[in-house]
Amino acid sequence: MRDRMLRSPLVLGGQVFPTRKAARDAARRILHYYWPGEIVRDQAHHQFHVDLVYLHSSGVEKIGVGISHFEVRHNLFSTTGFWLVRTDGTATDFSYLKCISPPTHRAQVTAALRRAIDDQILEFRNQALSEGPVLCPVYNIPLTTNNSEVDHAAPLTFKRLSELLVDMFGGWDAIELQPERDGVLGDKLADWKVEWQWQDFHMARANLRLVSRAANQGPLRIREPRRG
Repeated sequence: MRDRMLRSPLVLGGQVFPTRKAARDAARRILHYYWPGEIVRDQAHHQFHVDLVYLHSSGVEKIGVGISHFEVRHNLFSTTGFWLVRTDGTATDFSYLKCISPPTHRAQVTAALRRAIDDQILEFRNQALSEGPVLCPVYNIPLTTNNSEVDHAAPLTFKRLSELLVDMFGGWDAIELQPERDGVLGDKLADWKVEWQWQDFHMARANLRLVSRAANQGPLRIREPRRG
């Protein structure tokens, strides 16, 4: 059913987009049309985003008391994105990618699990680099903060660790997520006990190593067979 929905045309702002890619490209063109801080004033662009935000899994919460207008603003890490400003003056950001291609619950839980260990990943990388020169085990090149990433070495890859944790709680559908808050993009685990146990589980079992970004996004990006 979901695959059929993702293949069906989208109607946004009176335009018919035969593919999700065509809709994403249109949203990206609108995003780059405005400078950060500008209001989306073009009526066709405005209606495009009215239709777009209704597709968001938290669209009702995003809209709240009603839509006043849309703006392009800076997000974290100096990226830009769309913001919905409500009629009461409050505002919230939203991902046009999530609107156009809604992620599965499993993908959202996976993203939340990654966010929950961000501090561990950052601490490991900083500690490894502080202890002296580090070479990439794949390409044998010196690693720095700019060219390195943290990898979960096999057999307990991040995918396998997350599957083991989720199985302990009854499967992917049993893991609840906290709705996105205004100004905070990304998924978060709803139950702090699940988050705490995951962080402890990951700390005890993960075999982390520092590798180059090229290696992590190239030969180390091997898709494992799905379990269960």
